[in-house]
Amino acid sequence: MQIVLHIGVHKTASTYLQAVLEASRNRLRAEGIGYVTLEEMRSGITARVRRPGLFGSRLKSIARRLVKQHAGCRRLIISDENLSGGSRELIKGTFYSAAGERTSGFAEALGIHDVSIMVATRSYDSFVSSCYCEYLRHFSFVTPAAYVAAIDIHRLDWAMLIADLCRRFGQERVTVWRFEDFREVEDDVLSAMTGGAAVHWIKPAGSVRPSFSQKAIDALTALLPLLGRKQVSALVEPVAQAMARSDCATFRAYDDETASALRARYDRDMARLESEFPKMRLIRPASSGVKHPPGLGHVAECDAGHEADS
Repeated sequence: MQIVLHIGVHKTASTYLQAVLEASRNRLRAEGIGYVTLEEMRSGITARVRRPGLFGSRLKSIARRLVKQHAGCRRLIISDENLSGGSRELIKGTFYSAAGERTSGFAEALGIHDVSIMVATRSYDSFVSSCYCEYLRHFSFVTPAAYVAAIDIHRLDWAMLIADLCRRFGQERVTVWRFEDFREVEDDVLSAMTGGAAVHWIKPAGSVRPSFSQKAIDALTALLPLLGRKQVSALVEPVAQAMARSDCATFRAYDDETASALRARYDRDMARLESEFPKMRLIRPASSGVKHPPGLGHVAECDAGHEADS
């Protein structure tokens, strides 16, 4: 059996992809491809991967039982962005520093050596902005200024994360795409997950878990001194829905100058990855003129704002 581990990361359309995989589960099965739902992962596996000291004693038995449930499949897709970390990664200053170790530990627990990794990246400026919105869905309200102040932007480094994955699994088994390209390469990403199987996908309409508008964040921030943190936290979703992005500009965490510098660093980091790991597969739009290296062994060649986290 071939295992495909899609480890997110957060705010890169992971929830959207999981919705497509879930809706298309029967069609995948008809092609000999299993899919482990997010509910199955979160019910007993993800916490054990992330906190082995507390929950990890039974990880191997649970993981291998999961594989056994899909014994009739030639391929098994597992997708959970929380395998790489949580929504507090940024303000903890860790930026997925344990993602490689967690992922390789989970792969070992599965007991299968044919494991490929899929991961998306996103420009640091919009990534932080979107992560802030996701943070507000799960934790007490903090102002944008306080959230951004807690982040060391020098720790934002996709190259470090992906280089670690390439070294642990072999660069030919790692597939990467930019979130910015997702709308153009969505079918290529799904094809890579299935090894090129001809699946007629069932796709949800509209955005899944979109980020918030600037107007919504401004309103919530203005309400904080009047209502207090607890009440403002309870208003996050209602205000975000009332002031949706379709009617207002999307929230931005950084000023134009900082955002431009972060985008330039993102481009440099991705270029460095391509140079250092030429066998890593980077899925790019056909219009970019970039050819995909063969990558991922058995995997055939082939906004946004979709996301979840806990």
